[in-house]
Amino acid sequence: MHKVGLVSRDPETFTPLRPTAAPVCVTALEKSPSTPSTSDFPPPCQEPRGSTADAKEQDHATPGDWDSPTPCTEWSVRDLVNHLVNEQLWVPDLLAGKTVADVGDKFDGDLLEDDPLRAWTESSQAARAAWLRPGSLVTIVHLSFGDTDGAEYCWQMTTDLAVHGWDLATAVGADAGLGDELATAVLDHVAPQVAAWQGTSWFADPVPVPDDAAPQARLVALLGRAP
Repeated sequence: MHKVGLVSRDPETFTPLRPTAAPVCVTALEKSPSTPSTSDFPPPCQEPRGSTADAKEQDHATPGDWDSPTPCTEWSVRDLVNHLVNEQLWVPDLLAGKTVADVGDKFDGDLLEDDPLRAWTESSQAARAAWLRPGSLVTIVHLSFGDTDGAEYCWQMTTDLAVHGWDLATAVGADAGLGDELATAVLDHVAPQVAAWQGTSWFADPVPVPDDAAPQARLVALLGRAP
């Protein structure tokens, strides 16, 4: 299994997800002139199921789990959580209009220090606050491959959290429990893109599952994980 970082800032390896439902995000915010509530966002951009799930799964981890392997073969549990924290820390700056060059290397290295759960909680809460500001889904975000809107960035971040939430839960023996609504929304968004990702370092090849498999199983299998 390979690491996945859909919002990678390496222009040599990144091909952006193309939005299939971003207009839903945009329409919702255009109808909401005040600060948006979570109900203004489509399912993948509402209450951050990945955020709360990741916190529970980290809390489920024992001290010995931090060095344990994950479905992302190059990452331990600690490496995976560090990646998740890194991605969350970028959100406020990117939604504020900063470029990759502006941010530089300030989020490189070990971000967890001696309290991984605190690092995750603080970074994810800051990211959530940035998403809930007016205009977050229609703002222009400057990523390494070029400019995109906040709605597409939201899809990328949601996919990253959903898949890595499953990775983390699997690594520590917990139930990811993504829920059918979130898993289906992400599955429908990424399915048209998967063929273009084959041969990259992002995912292993899709894993066959029964036609009647649950949405969570179909999502992780499509992205190269054995549910």
